[in-house]
Amino acid sequence: MGPGLEPSFTGGATLQVPIRGRFDLVTGLRYVQQGDQKKIKVPLSPPLSAEARIYQDYLSVPALLTYYPAQRFFFSVGPEIGLLIAAHDVVEYSDPPLPDQAFNDKNALESTNTMVDAAAGYELPVANHVGTITLRYTRGLTGVAKNGEWATDWDTRGVELLLGMRW
Repeated sequence: MGPGLEPSFTGGATLQVPIRGRFDLVTGLRYVQQGDQKKIKVPLSPPLSAEARIYQDYLSVPALLTYYPAQRFFFSVGPEIGLLIAAHDVVEYSDPPLPDQAFNDKNALESTNTMVDAAAGYELPVANHVGTITLRYTRGLTGVAKNGEWATDWDTRGVELLLGMRW
C-alpha cells in the first residue's frame, strides 16, 4: 500500500488537564479507523483489474501538549499510540467481474501503531458549553505491516477534521 485517500471515522472522549498558564495536556480514548485504497492491475492473460481497500481499527490514546496563544485558538502536538482491534481488506474485481473477496488482516499487522500528531483549532461558545473545531495531521513513526506478511510496509499519514463539545 502507499499514500492514498480513504475517508474514515474517529470518535471518542478527551480529558483536558490544565498544566500552567496557557498550556494544557489533552489525552483520552478514541476509536480510529484508518484505511487505504489501491487500484490493482495484474498482467495475466486475460488481464485482471481490481480495487483493494484495507481498513484498520484502533483504540488510541493521544498525549497532546496544547498551547493557547490567544483566547479560543490553540495548537497541539504530541505522541499517540493505537492498539489494533480489527483489520480487514476487501478486493473488488472489475475486469473480469468476479465476486468480491474479504480477508481478515489482523494477524498480518503490528498490534500497535505509534504516531505523532500536530493540530490547530478554534473554540466557540455553544449555549453553556464550548464547541471545538480542530484540524489534525497524524504521521506514523513505525510501519504497521508485519515483516514478511506484505509485499511492502506502510505508515500512517492522515488529516482529520474533528468536531467536538466540551462540558
